[in-house]
Order: sequence, then structure tokens, then C-alpha cells
Amino acid sequence: MFEVVISVLSAFLTRFKSRARLQADVQVQDLIREISLVNPLWRAPRIHGELLKPGIGVAPSTVAKYMVKQRRPPSHTKKR
Repeated sequence: MFEVVISVLSAFLTRFKSRARLQADVQVQDLIREISLVNPLWRAPRIHGELLKPGIGVAPSTVAKYMVKQRRPPSHTKKR
């Protein structure tokens, strides 16, 4: 998993900073999806923190946008 992070890191850090809003790199989007699938209990703040360790600066809201939505079973309803 972290091999992917390091390879994405080198590509991400070479990109220049701009004042315009930039969409997250496709490799970063794929990495967020992969991490969220491998670790289904991790939410956006945890994944954001893990991405900061190698230097990938992505906002928690961006992480939440690209995470895979986990399907949960419906809650129990009261029968009448």
C-alpha cells in the first residue's frame, strides 16, 4: 500500500502550486479509493492524516469526496 503512496508522492510533489482550484490528481483519487476499500473502518480524517505523512496535501473534504461509499444494511424497523 505504501509503495503506491511513495510513487504517487513523487508525481504529486513535482506539480506546481496555483491560485486556481485544482482537481485532485487521478493517481491521488485512485489511492484514496484503494485505501478506503482496504480499510473500511477508516473515515476521511484518518485517510487524510495517512496521506499527510508522505507529503500529499489533500483536504479532508476532498478525501471524503473520493472515498468509496460503503453500503450498510438497512436499520431494523418496528413491526406493527
